[in-house]
Amino acid sequence: MESKDVQSVLVQENERDVLGNTMHVSELFKKCLKSAGPTYIFLDGLDEMEAFERGLLLQQVTDLEGCSEAKVLISSRPEADISNALENRATAIRVEKRNSESIRTYVDQRARDWMKNGDFDQEAQEQIRALLAPVAATANGNYRNRTHSRPVCC
Repeated sequence: MESKDVQSVLVQENERDVLGNTMHVSELFKKCLKSAGPTYIFLDGLDEMEAFERGLLLQQVTDLEGCSEAKVLISSRPEADISNALENRATAIRVEKRNSESIRTYVDQRARDWMKNGDFDQEAQEQIRALLAPVAATANGNYRNRTHSRPVCC
C-alpha cells in the first residue's frame, strides 16, 4: 500500500480523540498498520522503562495480533514481567552468550583505527593491544555499553 493510504486515515481523525483517548489511538494505529502493508516495528530498551509503563506498552503490542503484516522485535535485558507478558506469544532469542566474537572483532577494528590515526610507537601499540585483549572475554555479553540479551520476535 502507499503511504497516502496511511496519510488519509490520519487526516480524517479528530484531534480531540487522538489527544485524549488511548483506546482510539490504539485502534487508529492498527488501522494504519493494516493500510501500510508489511511493517517492522523495533522496540529497544523496554527494561529501561518503568514497569507500569512497559506493561501498558506490551499490552498494546500484544494486541496487534490482528495486524498480520506487522512484525515486532523487542530487544531488552531479561525482566520477569516482560517474559511473562510475551511468554506464549513470542520467540525468545538469547544473544549475550554468542556475541563474544563480534565484540572481539569490534574491539580489534576500533584498535586498528586508533593505531592508524594515532601517533603511537611500537611499544605503546603493543601495550594497548595487551590491555584490550581481555575486553571481549570480560564483556559478559555487553556490546557498546548495552546488553540486549532477549530480543523477542512477535
